[in-house]
Amino acid sequence: MPFHQHILAEHRLLHVRILGQQRITLGDMSRGYEEFLSLPGADDVRFSLHDMRGTEDFSLQTNGSEMMTDMVKADAAKRQVHRRIAFVADNPGVLSGIMVYVAMLNESAYLSSHVLGSVEDALDWLGLDRAIAAQMTGGGAD
Repeated sequence: MPFHQHILAEHRLLHVRILGQQRITLGDMSRGYEEFLSLPGADDVRFSLHDMRGTEDFSLQTNGSEMMTDMVKADAAKRQVHRRIAFVADNPGVLSGIMVYVAMLNESAYLSSHVLGSVEDALDWLGLDRAIAAQMTGGGAD
């Protein structure tokens, strides 16, 4: 799996870090979401921070983005709990793919998503304390 996923239960935060994966595919995203759903504490997550720094290709194509967002939106609607999702990216070539994905997620009444340039900015947008970065598996804010 190209992701490391860790739930910080006390903050209701899912931290996802890309592990040296240059290209993220629809299959990677789908398997990653299924893995998240199986983690202890997944039902309590209200915030997600996806650190995609280092990723060079995130182009799911429109149908792939639709399939993935449909899965996430259906799960959010089933739970009927609002969740905020922050993506951190530093590659301009990746941003367009993430922006399409984020726009589709934001169509859900239960999801708010945004793309930011740093982990600290993402934590601010999520409404969480920046000190949480030190608790994140994989080195925090870097």
